[in-house]
Amino acid sequence: GGGGGGGPQAGMVVQRWFMNAILVTAALFLFLHTGGFLFRSSSPPEGVALRYAQRREVPAESVQGWEIVIKVLTYNRLESLSRCLVSLAQADYVGDFVKLHLLVDHFKVDELLENESGRDFRGVGRGSGESVLKGVSEDGTRRNGSIGFDDREDAHDVRDVETSYGLKAVNGETGLDDKPSRFITRTGSIDGKLREAHEILNFIDSFSWPHGSKEVHYRTQNAGLQQQWLEAWWPTSENQFAFVVEDDMELSPLFYKYLKKIVKTYYFDAANYDPSVYGISLQRPRFVPGKRGNPLHVDNSSRLFLYQIVGTWGQLLFPRPWKEFRLWYDDHKCKGIKPFLQGMVTTGWYSKLGEKIWTPWFIKFVHSRGYFNLYTNFLNERALSVSYRDVGVNSRRKSGPDSRLIDFNGTSDINLWEMKPLKELKRYDYCFQEVSLRKPVTTHSELKKILPSLHVGGEVILVNTLGLPEVLVRNWLCCICKLGFKHYLLLAEGKFVKDLSRRGHAVIQTNSSTGAANTDFMGTQHEDFQMVKWDLVTVEVVRWILQLGYNVWLTNVDTLWVEDPFNHISGDDAHILGIKDKDGLMTGLVYFRGSDKVIELCKNVWREILGRVESFNNRQHRLGFHLWQHITKSRIKVKILSRSLIADMLTVVRAQKNNLTVKYPLLSGPEINNLQMVVHNLKVLGLWMVDEEFACTGIFCHA
Repeated sequence: GGGGGGGPQAGMVVQRWFMNAILVTAALFLFLHTGGFLFRSSSPPEGVALRYAQRREVPAESVQGWEIVIKVLTYNRLESLSRCLVSLAQADYVGDFVKLHLLVDHFKVDELLENESGRDFRGVGRGSGESVLKGVSEDGTRRNGSIGFDDREDAHDVRDVETSYGLKAVNGETGLDDKPSRFITRTGSIDGKLREAHEILNFIDSFSWPHGSKEVHYRTQNAGLQQQWLEAWWPTSENQFAFVVEDDMELSPLFYKYLKKIVKTYYFDAANYDPSVYGISLQRPRFVPGKRGNPLHVDNSSRLFLYQIVGTWGQLLFPRPWKEFRLWYDDHKCKGIKPFLQGMVTTGWYSKLGEKIWTPWFIKFVHSRGYFNLYTNFLNERALSVSYRDVGVNSRRKSGPDSRLIDFNGTSDINLWEMKPLKELKRYDYCFQEVSLRKPVTTHSELKKILPSLHVGGEVILVNTLGLPEVLVRNWLCCICKLGFKHYLLLAEGKFVKDLSRRGHAVIQTNSSTGAANTDFMGTQHEDFQMVKWDLVTVEVVRWILQLGYNVWLTNVDTLWVEDPFNHISGDDAHILGIKDKDGLMTGLVYFRGSDKVIELCKNVWREILGRVESFNNRQHRLGFHLWQHITKSRIKVKILSRSLIADMLTVVRAQKNNLTVKYPLLSGPEINNLQMVVHNLKVLGLWMVDEEFACTGIFCHA
């Protein structure tokens, strides 16, 4: 094999009908015993779902250069905005031409009217000179904080606004209609809001921006925080970046120089480019959204790390992922798909605030794609952007600055500008659980390197996914994640293998499809041959792991883990443990002890499978049948596990329909000849845990 031990000889007697496959079998034999299980990678076909994030081409830096556009989101906090813009103006832009774009939201007119709906102001004495409005003195001056007018002198002004606020002329004179009116209080509130908005606009108009162009977008009606963020930017090219700033922030004088180096290092440098990185947040990370997540603690030796959560206090957005998100948002919003994620604090926020906030949408998008955000780690609560957490949509009281702002002098105790290669930066998910950056295992030597990080007590869980639909593989992984299992090794093939590795799963990428595997065999022989290859690879990998000194628990995606099965299995010195049925061992859960006898058993089973392809007429038991045949011929100690460990899916579904309870740690699925029925049954049992994008419907933290 690729890691030790000679293999079987190629000569053998085969059935006449199988002669057409001899060349393919020989190729497989040479493949397994000379080159390992290398997978011939190829470019993803057109139309592959974006969730794979396999667009590896590195963006080319434009000859004309690239730009960072500063987007300032503001509403009604003049003092906050003033502090923010002053800090931006005082930053060092190293002579670059920098665009400043201010998005000014409008106040909520309708809400003001609704808030005043309980007040009743009626006109009294509608005759000439007798109109008296409650809250207004007879001379038309302000009283009790409201604004009044004299109907004889200001009737024209009233008619100018009557279409908006419910006043109308009666017999050519000024009066109120017969319905309760809140005109005086309304005009007082609205005039105040208008003055407030105009003060902000006047300040913006007078604000000098010497570093480039200044653009102002003053909305005609209230958009809200979600719309402000989502409509702030549509990239005009792959060389344009947006730095989004909310108005209660203050920026370090060094922020732009730092962002510029980040873009150079992690976007335009081919050695560090990763399409799954969507930007960088300059805020100090302070929040873990996954319920029961780990404490937020980062190794102090690195100035940067990767974390899935978006930062709203100084976020630089890369163009490609942001465009992708906007299109994803359109698709989901139009179809009525909500951004719910079980186990996330942010889902509770969305349930209460709904479309007032945007972050749950982006969080769900990032989860579905497996993307990451860069964060700084400057120690001692220091950051290049600070939020004063002033009163606003997300805060009812002013809390003060969240971090210590780094000034022109930088930091004397650490190298602020240190930027390690991307592959050396640690990655964390929404639970603040470290995500290992992996590549698919393709050789015996790579397998040897990865096993020390996967075993628990010298035992490796090997999960066979070969021949099964991707959606069932993803669902199995969601179920195993919910149970808290982190250490397992997938045996897989197909276009989604690299995506699984990128998301932190350990995967052996097999090549059970050689160039000749597409031969059109007669009848069902082609399908049988695929099954032969899957089982040959499975037995070979088990043997390799055993030879490297580990024990193996073999399972497959056909068998869903509902509970931890090891809680139902007692320790034993047997060489083989498994569940027996009429055809042999059930390969949903089989234990192999790493002894010479078991290694020899695997070799013999390998030979048997290669020589008896005609017996492979049942996917669930073909490997188990040959295992049991050789176990009975050998002197290997075997322990048969209780059949109650595993239940048949259809049996459980029928029992549930009859209001019966069946307890089982493992669930055995039927033959995958009707995927829709399998999915339906899993939904009935509450075991369907993926969404329309094959992403888990929840985040499961096990701190």
